[in-house]
Amino acid sequence: MSYKKPVFVLMFLILSPIALAQQSRQQPSGPAAESISTNYREPAQDPFFDPEKMVKDKTKVPTVIEVVPWPSYEERELEWKAKREEARRSGRPEPAPSERYLIEELQIMGLYKKSDGSGAFIKPKPSASAMLYASVGQKFYNGSIQRIEGNQIIVEEISRYSNGKIKTETKTLRFTRGK
Repeated sequence: MSYKKPVFVLMFLILSPIALAQQSRQQPSGPAAESISTNYREPAQDPFFDPEKMVKDKTKVPTVIEVVPWPSYEERELEWKAKREEARRSGRPEPAPSERYLIEELQIMGLYKKSDGSGAFIKPKPSASAMLYASVGQKFYNGSIQRIEGNQIIVEEISRYSNGKIKTETKTLRFTRGK
Protein backbone atom coordinates (compact mmCIF):
# COMPACT_ATOMS: atom_id res chain seq x y z
CA MET A 1 0.00 0.00 0.00
CA SER A 2 2.78 2.44 0.69
CA TYR A 3 4.27 2.00 -2.81
CA LYS A 4 1.11 3.30 -4.60
CA LYS A 5 1.76 6.93 -3.68
CA PRO A 6 5.33 7.13 -5.08
CA VAL A 7 4.24 5.26 -8.22
CA PHE A 8 1.44 7.76 -8.80
CA VAL A 9 3.79 10.73 -8.37
CA LEU A 10 6.36 9.09 -10.67
CA MET A 11 3.73 8.47 -13.38
CA PHE A 12 2.60 12.09 -13.13
CA LEU A 13 6.12 13.42 -13.56
CA ILE A 14 6.74 11.23 -16.61
CA LEU A 15 3.43 11.91 -18.36
CA SER A 16 3.24 15.69 -17.73
CA PRO A 17 5.87 16.72 -20.33
CA ILE A 18 4.32 14.39 -22.90
CA ALA A 19 0.87 15.95 -22.39
CA LEU A 20 2.34 19.45 -22.69
CA ALA A 21 4.13 18.55 -25.92
CA GLN A 22 0.93 17.19 -27.43
CA GLN A 23 -0.93 20.39 -26.55
CA SER A 24 1.72 22.57 -28.19
CA ARG A 25 1.44 20.55 -31.46
CA GLN A 26 -2.27 21.50 -31.84
CA GLN A 27 -3.31 24.01 -34.53
CA PRO A 28 -3.26 27.63 -33.31
CA SER A 29 -6.63 29.36 -33.26
CA GLY A 30 -7.29 32.74 -34.87
CA PRO A 31 -5.74 34.39 -37.94
CA ALA A 32 -2.17 33.78 -39.03
CA ALA A 33 0.39 36.17 -37.64
CA GLU A 34 1.33 37.43 -41.13
CA SER A 35 -2.25 38.53 -41.89
CA ILE A 36 -2.53 40.81 -38.83
CA SER A 37 -1.82 44.46 -39.62
CA THR A 38 0.30 46.45 -37.22
CA ASN A 39 -1.09 49.79 -38.47
CA TYR A 40 -4.12 51.14 -36.57
CA ARG A 41 -7.07 52.11 -38.75
CA GLU A 42 -9.79 54.24 -37.14
CA PRO A 43 -13.32 52.87 -37.66
CA ALA A 44 -15.58 54.71 -40.09
CA GLN A 45 -18.12 55.50 -37.33
CA ASP A 46 -18.07 55.68 -33.55
CA PRO A 47 -19.61 52.41 -32.32
CA PHE A 48 -21.44 54.24 -29.52
CA PHE A 49 -22.90 56.98 -31.76
CA ASP A 50 -26.63 56.72 -32.43
CA PRO A 51 -27.61 58.96 -35.37
CA GLU A 52 -31.33 58.69 -34.53
CA LYS A 53 -30.74 60.40 -31.18
CA MET A 54 -28.89 63.27 -32.85
CA VAL A 55 -31.66 64.14 -35.33
CA LYS A 56 -33.46 67.24 -34.09
CA ASP A 57 -37.10 67.75 -34.89
CA LYS A 58 -37.28 71.10 -36.67
CA THR A 59 -41.07 71.25 -36.36
CA LYS A 60 -41.09 71.39 -32.55
CA VAL A 61 -42.11 74.73 -31.16
CA PRO A 62 -40.66 75.54 -27.74
CA THR A 63 -43.33 75.31 -25.09
CA VAL A 64 -44.17 78.43 -23.15
CA ILE A 65 -44.54 77.83 -19.44
CA GLU A 66 -47.33 79.95 -17.98
CA VAL A 67 -48.96 80.34 -14.61
CA VAL A 68 -52.23 78.39 -14.54
CA PRO A 69 -55.06 80.57 -13.21
CA TRP A 70 -56.97 79.45 -10.13
CA PRO A 71 -60.67 78.59 -10.45
CA SER A 72 -63.24 81.38 -10.04
CA TYR A 73 -64.68 82.18 -6.61
CA GLU A 74 -67.95 80.42 -7.48
CA GLU A 75 -66.12 77.20 -8.45
CA ARG A 76 -63.98 77.32 -5.30
CA GLU A 77 -67.04 77.89 -3.12
CA LEU A 78 -68.83 74.89 -4.66
CA GLU A 79 -65.70 72.78 -4.08
CA TRP A 80 -65.49 73.99 -0.47
CA LYS A 81 -69.18 73.18 0.16
CA ALA A 82 -68.66 69.66 -1.24
CA LYS A 83 -65.68 69.18 1.12
CA ARG A 84 -67.75 70.46 4.04
CA GLU A 85 -70.63 68.06 3.28
CA GLU A 86 -68.21 65.14 2.93
CA ALA A 87 -66.59 66.02 6.26
CA ARG A 88 -69.97 66.20 7.98
CA ARG A 89 -70.98 62.79 6.61
CA SER A 90 -67.73 61.12 7.61
CA GLY A 91 -67.51 62.78 11.05
CA ARG A 92 -64.29 64.68 10.30
CA PRO A 93 -63.73 68.36 11.10
CA GLU A 94 -65.07 70.80 8.51
CA PRO A 95 -62.66 72.80 6.33
CA ALA A 96 -62.02 76.36 7.49
CA PRO A 97 -64.09 79.05 5.72
CA SER A 98 -60.84 80.73 4.66
CA GLU A 99 -59.95 77.76 2.43
CA ARG A 100 -62.20 79.07 -0.34
CA TYR A 101 -60.36 82.41 -0.74
CA LEU A 102 -57.17 83.21 -2.63
CA ILE A 103 -54.41 85.16 -0.90
CA GLU A 104 -54.64 88.03 -3.41
CA GLU A 105 -58.35 88.42 -2.53
CA LEU A 106 -57.57 89.27 1.11
CA GLN A 107 -57.67 92.72 2.66
CA ILE A 108 -56.24 93.17 6.17
CA MET A 109 -58.66 95.15 8.32
CA GLY A 110 -56.72 94.94 11.57
CA LEU A 111 -54.18 93.03 13.66
CA TYR A 112 -54.45 91.90 17.27
CA LYS A 113 -52.13 90.41 19.85
CA LYS A 114 -53.14 88.00 22.60
CA SER A 115 -51.23 85.93 25.10
CA ASP A 116 -51.57 82.86 22.87
CA GLY A 117 -50.30 84.65 19.72
CA SER A 118 -51.09 87.24 17.09
CA GLY A 119 -53.98 87.28 14.66
CA ALA A 120 -55.59 89.32 11.94
CA PHE A 121 -59.02 90.56 10.94
CA ILE A 122 -59.24 89.80 7.22
CA LYS A 123 -61.96 90.76 4.79
CA PRO A 124 -62.10 88.70 1.59
CA LYS A 125 -62.94 90.84 -1.47
CA PRO A 126 -65.37 88.37 -3.15
CA SER A 127 -67.67 88.40 -0.12
CA ALA A 128 -69.20 91.71 0.92
CA SER A 129 -70.15 90.72 4.47
CA ALA A 130 -67.62 88.07 5.50
CA MET A 131 -64.90 88.78 8.06
CA LEU A 132 -62.26 86.20 8.90
CA TYR A 133 -60.23 85.96 12.10
CA ALA A 134 -56.96 84.36 11.07
CA SER A 135 -53.83 83.40 12.96
CA VAL A 136 -50.50 81.78 12.10
CA GLY A 137 -51.00 78.54 10.18
CA GLN A 138 -54.38 79.57 8.73
CA LYS A 139 -54.86 77.91 5.34
CA PHE A 140 -56.27 79.54 2.23
CA TYR A 141 -56.99 78.08 -1.22
CA ASN A 142 -53.52 78.87 -2.54
CA GLY A 143 -51.37 79.25 0.57
CA SER A 144 -51.20 79.88 4.31
CA ILE A 145 -50.12 82.42 6.92
CA GLN A 146 -46.53 81.81 8.07
CA ARG A 147 -45.92 84.70 10.51
CA ILE A 148 -47.48 87.88 11.82
CA GLU A 149 -44.87 90.53 12.61
CA GLY A 150 -45.61 94.14 13.57
CA ASN A 151 -47.99 95.54 10.97
CA GLN A 152 -47.49 92.84 8.33
CA ILE A 153 -48.47 89.25 7.61
CA ILE A 154 -45.99 86.92 5.90
CA VAL A 155 -47.80 84.35 3.75
CA GLU A 156 -46.63 81.43 1.63
CA GLU A 157 -48.38 81.54 -1.74
CA ILE A 158 -48.56 78.59 -4.16
CA SER A 159 -48.45 79.06 -7.95
CA ARG A 160 -49.22 76.34 -10.51
CA TYR A 161 -47.53 76.25 -13.91
CA SER A 162 -48.61 74.78 -17.26
CA ASN A 163 -45.80 72.19 -17.15
CA GLY A 164 -47.28 70.69 -13.95
CA LYS A 165 -44.76 72.18 -11.52
CA ILE A 166 -45.78 73.97 -8.35
CA LYS A 167 -43.83 76.89 -6.93
CA THR A 168 -44.20 78.44 -3.50
CA GLU A 169 -43.08 81.94 -2.67
CA THR A 170 -43.20 84.09 0.42
CA LYS A 171 -45.16 87.33 0.20
CA THR A 172 -45.79 90.13 2.65
CA LEU A 173 -49.24 91.63 3.18
CA ARG A 174 -49.10 94.98 4.95
CA PHE A 175 -51.71 96.53 7.22
CA THR A 176 -52.16 100.17 6.26
CA ARG A 177 -54.70 101.28 8.94
CA GLY A 178 -57.76 102.02 6.84
CA LYS A 179 -56.05 103.14 3.62
